[in-house]
Amino acid sequence: MFKKDSILLGILSGICLPGLVLLVNFLVHKQWAIQKSNDAYYFVAIALNLIAVRFAYTYQLERLARGILASSFVICLLVFYLSKQAL
Repeated sequence: MFKKDSILLGILSGICLPGLVLLVNFLVHKQWAIQKSNDAYYFVAIALNLIAVRFAYTYQLERLARGILASSFVICLLVFYLSKQAL
């Protein structure tokens, strides 16, 4: 279905990893009112993508790493734009 080194797989994994972090954020906020700011979750999501890019370059999967970086860039722009809209 997917080649191991494809941009599409990189984009999907670059969206899914932060999606999992934001899902955990939603569940934690729903159950406990522990953290008021979402900044820590954004940093964890970015860190997961950077770790994934590091592993992709280590195993010489350059297209996969490009897809992860492209989706990370788009997600960061979206978060920045939406946070400016909330102000």
